[in-house]
Amino acid sequence: MSGPFPGPGGGHVSDNAFHGSANVQAGGANFQNINHYPPPSRSVWPAVGGVLSVVLAAAAGALLVALKFGDDPDDRGGGQAREPAPASVPALAPGTSGPAAAPRTTPPSTPPAPRTGTEDAADRVQWTGTLRITEEGPRLDERPPVKYSYLRDVWLAQTDPAVLQGSDWSVNSTNLALWQGSTAPTRKDCAELVSTQGIDQVEVGRGTVVCVRTMYGRTAVLTVVSVSSSLRQGVLAEARVWSETETPETF
Repeated sequence: MSGPFPGPGGGHVSDNAFHGSANVQAGGANFQNINHYPPPSRSVWPAVGGVLSVVLAAAAGALLVALKFGDDPDDRGGGQAREPAPASVPALAPGTSGPAAAPRTTPPSTPPAPRTGTEDAADRVQWTGTLRITEEGPRLDERPPVKYSYLRDVWLAQTDPAVLQGSDWSVNSTNLALWQGSTAPTRKDCAELVSTQGIDQVEVGRGTVVCVRTMYGRTAVLTVVSVSSSLRQGVLAEARVWSETETPETF
């Protein structure tokens, strides 16, 4: 900076030749103050940056706290978060030290299904179906029954009237019995009837029920469906043969 400087001899000051915090150039009736500060040292800038970072972080934290608790009516007085209320504890039964157990629900018991005769081993059915009785048998112990010309459990002896003949495998061929009950016989009914009232032949017609003991001691029941005048066509019957065996007849 330069300017006129009145005084003896006149002259000008073109540059500031003084250094310091306050430099004064004076003369005559005028004076000029020139303040000259040296540039800050490079080591000052990192410190300034650190201070600014701390200030900004503190301001951001204060702003987050204000946003978190500013709208909570319970925190307006103290400005601190409240701990959550503890969960309710179930009541304890007298004499217990742990949580009360939930009451047990006992499922309703299912009554057992009623038993039927076919569920018993003695009344298990070996075979049931329709068969034709001719002069060739059949043998009822086979499953299904088969025809033979000998060792027959029951066979057609004549057709008019139709007569069923008992076994030819025993000298005592009284293995037939006529059932006259109003309901179908059970295995036990037929077995007892043949044992007490067994005969060697029986005249039959449509609807006749005949109990039979087989060669191997099984019990069967025959219900006549139709009768033919031919020995080859024979008698058609619904048959049931039980699995249970009893002492068979001797030869």
